[in-house]
Amino acid sequence: MKSKLLTALILGCVFTGLGNSTANAQEGKFALGGYLDWTFTAYEAGVKPSSFNAFHYNPIFLYQVEDNILASAELEFENGGDEIVVEYMQLDYIWNDYVTFTLGKFLVPFGAYNRRLHPTWIARVPGKPLSNIDVVPTGWAEVGLMASGAVGLGENGARVNYSFYVSNGLEGAAGDGIRELRKEGDPREMNNSSKAVGGRLGIVPTAGVEFGVSGYTGKYDAVATPVLNLNMVGVDGEYHYQDLFELRGELNQADQEITPGQYVIKRGYYAQAALKLSITDNDLLMPFELAVRVSGQNFTGVADDIHEVTPTINYYFGSTTVLRLGYSFNGASQGATAYKKVDNQFVAMFAKGL
Repeated sequence: MKSKLLTALILGCVFTGLGNSTANAQEGKFALGGYLDWTFTAYEAGVKPSSFNAFHYNPIFLYQVEDNILASAELEFENGGDEIVVEYMQLDYIWNDYVTFTLGKFLVPFGAYNRRLHPTWIARVPGKPLSNIDVVPTGWAEVGLMASGAVGLGENGARVNYSFYVSNGLEGAAGDGIRELRKEGDPREMNNSSKAVGGRLGIVPTAGVEFGVSGYTGKYDAVATPVLNLNMVGVDGEYHYQDLFELRGELNQADQEITPGQYVIKRGYYAQAALKLSITDNDLLMPFELAVRVSGQNFTGVADDIHEVTPTINYYFGSTTVLRLGYSFNGASQGATAYKKVDNQFVAMFAKGL
């Protein structure tokens, strides 16, 4: 905890110092952003006490080192500051109009949710979809090298975008949850010298529509010579009508080896729709948005098969300031009754993009 706090303070001072030292000579080189949120959660059956929580205060530091070099970092203060981590810390080198190289710790480009949507003021529904908890972790970042970019395909905004990377392998005991394999803050190279490769390829046939396919393969064993494989594939898609309506979803699968030749199959999905009532052109309804998310996970066997439906009402005080009121109807297969998401729950969330 102390080392993480020290890292956070040093990182903040370094980026702030860089910005201050060039503020007069190079105005606009430094920027500070981020997001924060506050939540109140109540459980229908009382399996947990109702509680307030300041889940996130995440400042983001951006510094333009050169015209084509950008340094960025995000700190994450979770649960009122009880947990402090560096979400990502990277250096981007824009080689040309089509290729950018990234060095450092970066958010893994698997699907759309992990990199683009997980900040709470952007996500339309409070809480994470089940597909992005134990199948594809949210806030999943790795240290390595990434190449990314986009190529236009003509008119109407059509293009292809891509992100491909090589990173350190995950690490943990056989059969551990994928979320736990991240081992944030630990020197993973101490045990796992194997490297993982992966990426995402996205196709935008016209403005407002995108389809993507993602993949990942690597070894995750916690011994000096890992032998257990972890292979992941996913597809995602989204449709937007101006800023008024969106429809999106993801389907992911992880094949996790638990003993040589024996795999556990982990599948997750979510679908989400959101409609801003400003489409009615009624002043009273203008700040409101209706959203709903359906998500679930299905593992080999039945013990972890769970699902949820979460209708949500959002009220926007501004373009980056929102109050979300959501109610999750949670269910599970027989044998999963102890799982934390089984009980229905009400969530009130105030979120602000900085």
